[in-house]
Amino acid sequence: MTDARRFVALSALAAVVLSASIAVSPATARTVGGPDDAALAPALSGLVSGRLLIVPAGGGSPVVANAGTVSVYPVDGWPGAPASTAVVGGDGTFSFAGLPAGDYEVEFISTDTRALPVREWFDDFRFVFDAETITLTDGVPYPFGDVVLGQRQFNQYRVAGDNRFATAVEIGLPLSPDGADRHVIIVNGLTFPDALSAGPYAGRDASPVLMVTATSIPPETLAELTRLDPYLITIVGGTGVVSAAVETQLKTFVPNPTDVVRVAGADRYATSRALVTLMQSQVPLNSLFIATGRDFPDALAAVPAAGAFGGAVLLVDGSRSTLDTASRNLIDSLDRPVTLIGGTGSISAGIATQIAGLGVSVDRVQGASRYETAIAIADAFFPQRELTYIATGTGFADALAIGWWASVQRTPLTLAQPTCVPPVVLDNIHDSLVGEFFLVGGTGSLSTAVETLTPCAP
Repeated sequence: MTDARRFVALSALAAVVLSASIAVSPATARTVGGPDDAALAPALSGLVSGRLLIVPAGGGSPVVANAGTVSVYPVDGWPGAPASTAVVGGDGTFSFAGLPAGDYEVEFISTDTRALPVREWFDDFRFVFDAETITLTDGVPYPFGDVVLGQRQFNQYRVAGDNRFATAVEIGLPLSPDGADRHVIIVNGLTFPDALSAGPYAGRDASPVLMVTATSIPPETLAELTRLDPYLITIVGGTGVVSAAVETQLKTFVPNPTDVVRVAGADRYATSRALVTLMQSQVPLNSLFIATGRDFPDALAAVPAAGAFGGAVLLVDGSRSTLDTASRNLIDSLDRPVTLIGGTGSISAGIATQIAGLGVSVDRVQGASRYETAIAIADAFFPQRELTYIATGTGFADALAIGWWASVQRTPLTLAQPTCVPPVVLDNIHDSLVGEFFLVGGTGSLSTAVETLTPCAP
């Protein structure tokens, strides 16, 4: 399968699998100990047991795993809380008892220090969307016997064009056939501030994000607009960011001139507020992610999490000791839980205190660097991830281009240096059990050394 075809297939599968949510219905009141209790009690399966083995680093015969877990999930219940988890003993054995009869998917994880941590799904599959269902029957044991996990491997792919404008086009291709009649988001691809909040908005209805310059539409973007045949185009930013002349040209791609709209404010912060306000008016927000508008890494790393969980990214001047009045009033009116992105060097302690004083729940996700902050976001919001996107942390364009699509797939964004992977990032990729990753951008953005997960020098 070619990389391009693989990207299409994986994207479609991940969008289906990772967009699943788990609903919990309220219990119906009834008398405890009533005559129907016996009928309502779930039938229990018999003992579920087995032994976990691994192939040690460097290969060779399988050996008994000395650490790990085995979890069972109701069908389509992952990611979420497992029905039960067994700890693998020092002799590799595991067992469950008392599970309700029914259909389950089974996850085997080895954390044996003689090899990289590895995850596998029954039966011998690397990813949850391939997992085979097992059926547990009332009172009947289910012996797995010996389960052998292979060595840790990574699938790696690259999505890229000849430049940032072409890369943005390539990202949207799997989702949009010719004449797809899409809503398209237009941002300036040469400057980041006004575009930072666009990702969660675009992710709501999987609207491709395409890039222009302040005064022109690059040929790659022109061709994609022609191919897509959009019904609506939203420009993010004022005329200093995307000129009136570009807006006029964009109107030739939609049914009516009024089908090109602009979301903008007097500056980057006002534009961000306008976009958040628009999102709230269309579909009420679940949460608010607040990032500094003075730089791009924190905001871009937050986009997948915000978009995946019904949130928005609001930019503020994080260096100030207090919020400007307009931002404070917006946060107060939304009354949604707030996640601050980055440490106090990004969003001051004074701003955190002020938001808490509004009676709003406030949390902070941070790391010692932009790379570690992106990891902290991934760990907090995508703890069971099997896939990640990797973009350079020294430029904004590729991360900006992928954010909306990552939010659709509920997949985090990891940052790397252009020619190597920071050791803390590499350790996290191993520990998080990611099975495959997509590099975003060409080799000028992320070299072939990043493809092979070459660590940066300490």
